[in-house]
Amino acid sequence: MTNLRLNFAHPWLLLLFIPAIALALFYHLRLAKRYRRTRNRIISLVLYGIVAALSVTVLSGFTVSYDKSNSEKELLLVVDLSYGNADRKEDKDAFVEAVLGDVGSAFRTGVVTFGYDQVYAAELSYDSREVFENYLNADRPDGSATDIASALSYARSLFTTPETAKIVLVSDGMQTDGSALSVIKSLVADGTKVDTVYFPSGKAGDEVQITGVELPDFNVAIGDTFTIEVTLQSSYAGNGYINVYDSGNAVQDDRTASNFTSGV
Repeated sequence: MTNLRLNFAHPWLLLLFIPAIALALFYHLRLAKRYRRTRNRIISLVLYGIVAALSVTVLSGFTVSYDKSNSEKELLLVVDLSYGNADRKEDKDAFVEAVLGDVGSAFRTGVVTFGYDQVYAAELSYDSREVFENYLNADRPDGSATDIASALSYARSLFTTPETAKIVLVSDGMQTDGSALSVIKSLVADGTKVDTVYFPSGKAGDEVQITGVELPDFNVAIGDTFTIEVTLQSSYAGNGYINVYDSGNAVQDDRTASNFTSGV
């Protein structure tokens, strides 16, 4: 325990000590001298002083804070390796190397890479040099999607002391699955810190993302005709194809082209 600090939310209320002490002395000095030093009077004066001190301290918003040294601190770099951010791979590698170099052997570090799934690229270790080598040589995740929420949840499961752990998310922030914000709130509630490092994609004119699918709100019988509404977001105008599957089987063999414009 280091750097012990005494904090007061309302320090000006500490001035109440003055009238509290003055009131106690006023009644005590009014007594005849032969009664001032009796056991009962001394006990009463001491108890009054303790109660007054505690009351003023509580009213002033007194708190104690300190830094707790913990050799078991852990840091996980969660790195986005999805196709949408693949052009920044070299920049991310340089960032990971820099972070691991700064940390050294101060505490345990590791790396998780993700896309559609996650890969524990480098296990938590005090040897940052080995961590970086394992990260470079690790298998790559499936980059066909970006599931930040699942990656964060997976990283949380790897910590041995989550209440003092930290996650650094390295990504462009464009998620295709899950809700990263809800997972981050849960992590923070458990005491795990989450920092983000933004690596915007350098690609232009090749990003399309489905943001919503609306299915019929009634039971569809075999042979019925129905409509499926698909909402997507695109950074460019062009043509695309949407394949519909039923339990893993394509509904039709011929693909129907769909036109879309930049934006939603």
